[in-house]
Amino acid sequence: MRSMSGFFNIIRRFAIISVKKVSAYQFELWMTLIQLLFNLSFTVIFWYTLLQFIPAFAGWEIDELLLYTSMLFLGEGISGIFFGFRDMPERILQGELDKFLTRPVNVMAAMLFENVSVLYFIEQICVSVLMVGVIMWKYRIAILVSHLPIALLNLILGVITTQLIIGVLTFLSFWFGRIENLRNLFLGVLEVKEYPITIFPRPIRRVLTYTIPVYFAAYYPCALLIGKEKVDIGLEAVLCLQTVFWVWLFGKVWKMGLRRYEANGG
Repeated sequence: MRSMSGFFNIIRRFAIISVKKVSAYQFELWMTLIQLLFNLSFTVIFWYTLLQFIPAFAGWEIDELLLYTSMLFLGEGISGIFFGFRDMPERILQGELDKFLTRPVNVMAAMLFENVSVLYFIEQICVSVLMVGVIMWKYRIAILVSHLPIALLNLILGVITTQLIIGVLTFLSFWFGRIENLRNLFLGVLEVKEYPITIFPRPIRRVLTYTIPVYFAAYYPCALLIGKEKVDIGLEAVLCLQTVFWVWLFGKVWKMGLRRYEANGG
């Protein structure tokens, strides 16, 4: 319990520091929002342009695709918790873990949250939720409210599990040094979540469901809400098993990596 308390305490402290840093520069605060709106607008324009030539994209209408985009951005906002993985390999190579290992802090929490822009991801989550409401109002989309809890749970677990895989790949830098190309390869695979999984052949869908949980990181939650998919107990079990496995492997590789770091004079 003390370990978990320390974990959340350091998250809270770094979150406060992050907010103060951004708040001190009002221009930067507004630019983060503009950047977010630009990214979202570009995706919306892409779907509108595509559907000028394809009336229905793999069975998805424009209103459904915009709702899908909202769910996708919501998931990416949640994934901001793990933003610290981006620079972690370089920090490991430069020995920056030393300043955490010599203090009574949770090293993982410190590495993840020291440089994260909390406001950006809070803005992303808020804008995504607002966009869902606007799309439902404009297109009169009726979602299955009874599916909302399970859809959100799938989204959160799907995002967390994919981020844990990224974390495991990141920790390989304890052994191999530069691993950016390997991690970027996986990040490239994850980009397929920007499109409904139904556009891919069945073998690829299976890989994106049973090997890499891309299926659960945007498509399945959205499809549940609009009735394109039904709650599948078998798929829910698959997601839970994947999450448990990657949580275990994540913790195992992290502990082994820390021991190797200290043994090498870190």
